[in-house]
Amino acid sequence: METGFTTGADESRFRVRFELPVGTSIQRTNENMRRVEEVLFNTEEIQSVMAITGLGGGVHQGLAFIQMKRPHERAASQDEVISRLREQLPEVVPEGRVFVSAPGGPVGGGPSADLVFVVQGPDLHRLQEITDSMLAEMEEVEGFVGVDSDLRLDKPELLVSINRDLADDMGVDVSAIAENFNIMFGGQDVATYKDGGRRYDVRLRAHPSAREDPDQLFEIALRTAGGDMVRTPNLLQ
Repeated sequence: METGFTTGADESRFRVRFELPVGTSIQRTNENMRRVEEVLFNTEEIQSVMAITGLGGGVHQGLAFIQMKRPHERAASQDEVISRLREQLPEVVPEGRVFVSAPGGPVGGGPSADLVFVVQGPDLHRLQEITDSMLAEMEEVEGFVGVDSDLRLDKPELLVSINRDLADDMGVDVSAIAENFNIMFGGQDVATYKDGGRRYDVRLRAHPSAREDPDQLFEIALRTAGGDMVRTPNLLQ
């Protein structure tokens, strides 16, 4: 007798997530999101869409929460609509990967997926090879959808080595150096702006042109315990 996973309940809602190559601009991500929205809004079973780009600082990612019409107001089921969109949406986001999932299902192979494999080992690059091989094989198996991995080795990385002894001699707190770098590249909420009943967080961060160039690190100046200003190059090694 054939067996398999049970079909999920029709909750009249699902999610769409897409991921573009790391380094994609937020403008490019928004363009892809608009194409995704066009497909969703032209799907007769869909009632409303809430779309988000750049969630969690990942400017190359887009996420949409979809509310469908009630089951008695449509002919197609939730699973049928999801299956249809899994074929349509990759065509409008050809440069990235698209995942469509029901509530509680995998948003791109997350821990809530129906089937999860954990691959462990001391060599990240070897793990990447094994993971890529597994993904390729699973994508060839009928019945697998939303196959993905949370291992990302293509994200840009900048290693900074601080001369702790010199920083201590000059009266500069090492944690202050790290905090300044974090604010410059990652940003920090510094205030809240309210308007018309809405609240907006004000985030302090360096201009994009400064964040894209690692050499801009050498333009940062820090204040010592004695009140003097010290340029970053004097504290790095």
